[in-house]
Amino acid sequence: LKCVLGRDLGRLLDNGDHADFSLIVGRRTFRCHKAILSARSPFFQAMFRNQTNQENVAGEVALEYVTPEAVSAILEYIYKDYCSELANQPADIMAAADRFCLDRLKLQCQEVLARDMTAGNVCERLRLADLYDAPKLRRKALCVIQRNRQTVLESRVSLSTALLSNCDFACKTALLQLECGLFTKQECSKFIEGKLNAKRKNSDKHSVEVLLEWNELEAECPSLAASVLKQLMTLPESRHLSNSMHDVATPAKRARLC
Repeated sequence: LKCVLGRDLGRLLDNGDHADFSLIVGRRTFRCHKAILSARSPFFQAMFRNQTNQENVAGEVALEYVTPEAVSAILEYIYKDYCSELANQPADIMAAADRFCLDRLKLQCQEVLARDMTAGNVCERLRLADLYDAPKLRRKALCVIQRNRQTVLESRVSLSTALLSNCDFACKTALLQLECGLFTKQECSKFIEGKLNAKRKNSDKHSVEVLLEWNELEAECPSLAASVLKQLMTLPESRHLSNSMHDVATPAKRARLC
């Protein structure tokens, strides 16, 4: 017999029967059910756990930085266990799936985005993989870059623009470029130096920021982080940065990196 649970739960979403919570996105309001949202999404489970928080008391929450279309797709998946718009807006849906901790839907989005990946869109796909922590999409993007290295090299400006639009990804991107063999270690080192120095000028807590960012990089790519740091130390113009990073690192960390 065909399972009709998704169909029956979908009627609750479509009709709004017994709804006890509202998601407000722009001018649209989605009537839904706390029990179902909580059962399907760790994000909403955490929200509804505290009965005295603002959202529970008001019976609604305004969602920013997400489109009504993406929220509609997310709710369809939560209630019906499928997403009819996945092929049409995989990037927006993956962003929402990541936000609401829907790992299975996020994996499906990665598969769709990886399916039609080309040398022309690989830079943007790699940026999405980095932004939403999508390892499957990242692996496919690196393979496409390696197979089309010359084409990507010819559009280096496009590569840098797409990947470096957010400075939070700057150093990680340099390591990705190094991993792909697109840029030399010296180029990556100079790029990292420039980004970190820019952060230092814009923040009183620059040493902490530099250390935290480098810790994140080392956790993800320890061998690459060590290679880039060693390269930094060989560049005369980078010695001050290398020294400052070692000043805030622990002895064990210094030994591991060097």
